Amino acid sequence: MPTYTPALPHPPAEDGHPADDIRLGDVVRLRKPHPCGADTWRIVRLGAEIGLRCTGCDRKVLLLRRVYRQRFAVRLSRVEGTTER
Repeated sequence: MPTYTPALPHPPAEDGHPADDIRLGDVVRLRKPHPCGADTWRIVRLGAEIGLRCTGCDRKVLLLRRVYRQRFAVRLSRVEGTTER
C-alpha cells in the first residue's frame, strides 16, 4: 500500500529574504498605507503570525508570515540590543 505524504501548504521560506530578518520593536513599511494615513508599523509579535501595531492610530493587526512577506516593503529602523528573532 502506498504511503501518503501531505503536501506543504506553502513552499518553505527562501533564505536571505529581507522580510525574514525582523525583531520585536522593529519599524517597517508595508506596500500599502493604513486607512488612517500612516504607512509605518512596529513589530509586536513574532511566530506563525506577525503582530503589527500601526504607528499612526495604534491599531494592532496579525498577518500570516507569508502575507507579511508579500506586503513588506522596507525596514525603517532596528531596535538594538534585542536577540529575539
